[in-house]
Amino acid sequence: MQIIEINPDGQASGEAIDAACQILAEGGIIGYPTDTLYGLGVDSTNTAAVQRLYELKNRSKVPMSVMLASVDDLLKAIENRTPAAEKLIREFLPGQLTIVAHCNLGLADGIESERGLTGLRVPDHPLNLRLVEAFGRPITSTSANLSGYPSALNIETIIAYFSDQVDLLFDYGTLSRSQGSTVIDISQSPFEILREGVIPVEKLADYLT
Repeated sequence: MQIIEINPDGQASGEAIDAACQILAEGGIIGYPTDTLYGLGVDSTNTAAVQRLYELKNRSKVPMSVMLASVDDLLKAIENRTPAAEKLIREFLPGQLTIVAHCNLGLADGIESERGLTGLRVPDHPLNLRLVEAFGRPITSTSANLSGYPSALNIETIIAYFSDQVDLLFDYGTLSRSQGSTVIDISQSPFEILREGVIPVEKLADYLT
């Protein structure tokens, strides 16, 4: 397992980004901080890597979110988006919101829900955006924990959960306790909150009626 410390401004060296991209390309798993919690990432177009991640987390086939490099990339990925959806996305992203929608990304088996929906994130964290941009494909964004256990706020917890089964960890110290991102389904009208997280429902009220 490689452990790479991140600068206080949330940046990593080019060599560190290259190392993480190489691991992802080979079907490996990385751990990284986001604007909410630590997450686990694999190449979201690699079915074997996604399956390995499910097995690592001891998680049933509950859909996983993926992160994209920019708001424009997310908008391009959404099928049949509405003006209201675009307004919502541009208002709250990058940020602590997961958008659930039909998308055209060609993702691996196990990512989409039974309804064909995918959770899409553009975290407000420079490391995340740089990783996805450098890798060139969406990366999974699932909390770094065993299914049913608390989400990790530091790499010590990730190591306690998974030992050396994560191939590379980006260390950004201990994060503030977080509820995780708020999850909103924009595939229907009005939009529906699937999970309230850091962004309270009240801030999204205009989109829920």
